[in-house]
Amino acid sequence: MRTSTLTRRAFATGMAAALTGCRRGSKPAADPIARGARWLASRQGADGSWASDVYGAFKDGFSLTPFATVALLECVLERDAAQRGAGWLAAKTK
Repeated sequence: MRTSTLTRRAFATGMAAALTGCRRGSKPAADPIARGARWLASRQGADGSWASDVYGAFKDGFSLTPFATVALLECVLERDAAQRGAGWLAAKTK
């Protein structure tokens, strides 16, 4: 019973998210990848890492920094932020 409730909620949430972008008169984001890369770079710490202020498992930077760095390197945007992230990782793994 619990699984079907979660499944219905997940389906309803997914449909609501999909239909939000389909409403009449809505405009797609100009460049969602560039917008996401800017957002990700804006969340980078001064030391070059990405860390959570909320979730304990993500507070040290080792969990989020590799993923954020690779994402920015793959989309070829926000190169400075990606290089700072790679530098932070290199410094921590020596």
